[in-house]
Amino acid sequence: MSEAKRRLCGGPATKGRAIPAGAVSRTAMAARARKWAEEGWSPGAIVRAVNRGFDRQLRVVIAGAVRDLADGGRLIPPVSFCWVLLGSGGRRELTLHSDQDHALVVADAEAVAAAVREYFRTLAERVVARLEALGYSLCPGFVLPTNPRWNGTEKAWREAIEGYLAVPHWAHVRYLLLAVDMRPVFGDLRLARRLHAWVVARLRDAPFVLWMAAARNQERAVALDWRLRLRVDVSGPRAGAVDIKEGGYLPLVNAVRLWAVAEGVRATSTERRIAVLERRGVWDASFAARVQEALATLEAYRLWDNHVNVARLSAVDREALRLALRTVKALQARTAKHFRKPK
Repeated sequence: MSEAKRRLCGGPATKGRAIPAGAVSRTAMAARARKWAEEGWSPGAIVRAVNRGFDRQLRVVIAGAVRDLADGGRLIPPVSFCWVLLGSGGRRELTLHSDQDHALVVADAEAVAAAVREYFRTLAERVVARLEALGYSLCPGFVLPTNPRWNGTEKAWREAIEGYLAVPHWAHVRYLLLAVDMRPVFGDLRLARRLHAWVVARLRDAPFVLWMAAARNQERAVALDWRLRLRVDVSGPRAGAVDIKEGGYLPLVNAVRLWAVAEGVRATSTERRIAVLERRGVWDASFAARVQEALATLEAYRLWDNHVNVARLSAVDREALRLALRTVKALQARTAKHFRKPK
């Protein structure tokens, strides 16, 4: 790995990796999840428990890193800050194999001294490294607070968002969608809540961005063939398996997010977004129930693995999965039709 990439991922591999008391490894969390499944917990209940557990985990790791910096003579944080989860963590949809997706929002100050930037850079390196030591892999897209793009003052975040809106090529649109899923977990939560509300409002008034996101999502191939049968990998290590994440889950959550933004919905979880869309009359109860059911079906499989071997499913389960994917396909088409390219 190049030095530049290493710094984005958290600095030297051995720096700040001491595990704080109370932290739980990913392996231990997976063992707990298997035990819950054996006890008869529903997949949805396990997903919620896993996400609550990671929230606690992240808070323990951050608090430990803050204490260590204080013990090392760097004192307390020089200004207030808020740690936020992005991606599936922001949506409370983390699985047992999700990687790290988080960021840092720092309070504006009259003068952001080099010492302030250095403090939060070092804090981010320690948090990312300790999570990695616990088994949480690094985001391959570097959506991490060790990347300056995801670690800055509230003013810097707003300036970046305005820049993405001004030049809405796909990479910038992707950054905007990541920000929409922002959820605060540690620190001054008001910082992130204020920023998130502003981001949602700005995107609501950006029809070109919403159209581009809808068009891109329409290009995602749902895991059904032209006869609406389950489409599986035909070769390689995943032969005979359906790609749950790419072929179902992502097209669904991406579409729901767009409808939510268009309505100014600030909820970040897909389940809550669907509920709000139904309550506001954007979707009728029947369609909303279908989308909720599809989400639950896909999450039940995705919790354990992004792929599921069709041969291991019963006829009933295969049909339930097929119906879930048909709903995703219908939602995908409805979304593309609704979000037209502005003239």
